[in-house]
Amino acid sequence: MSRYISILILIIMFFIQGCAVRQAPAKLSFDKETLVTLEALDFQQRGQIDEALSRYALLYEKTKNPEYLKTALKLGFNSNYPIDNLLSIAMQDMPNDSEVVRIHVGKLLNEGDVEKAKILMENLVKREKNIQNLTILASIYFYQKEYPIALKYYDSVYKEANDEASLLMMVELLDIH
Repeated sequence: MSRYISILILIIMFFIQGCAVRQAPAKLSFDKETLVTLEALDFQQRGQIDEALSRYALLYEKTKNPEYLKTALKLGFNSNYPIDNLLSIAMQDMPNDSEVVRIHVGKLLNEGDVEKAKILMENLVKREKNIQNLTILASIYFYQKEYPIALKYYDSVYKEANDEASLLMMVELLDIH
């Protein structure tokens, strides 16, 4: 009989523990997150970018998960959709996020504001010296025909990556200019 009581107590403990876990949902999630995420992905797959962007914006607004906003920014930028509103939200909420800064730089370059893009990339390289950031900054200097500075950054890319592609960028720069 005591064995049955022990089993019953264990079952009750697991039940109480299970209920306690279910009663503590995440603070910033909302009931339809999975459904709206699937809708966004479906609209994206079907090429309905406006609808997908609005779903990602809704997801970010409800959950404050930065991945939703960054996904919307990437999708809008790559599809040549206006992302001014999303970008201003991202720059306000995540001003130091490297992906957001790179998208902002890309938008500035598309608009022809090379100087502002260069300043943003220089600041980003000071914070995060990685291959991607160095390559973008080197390309900006190359575009502005500041070849010695571009070569310096391409050299840094080669030292970081130590691969054939970065070496070819340097050789091409030296050969042509």
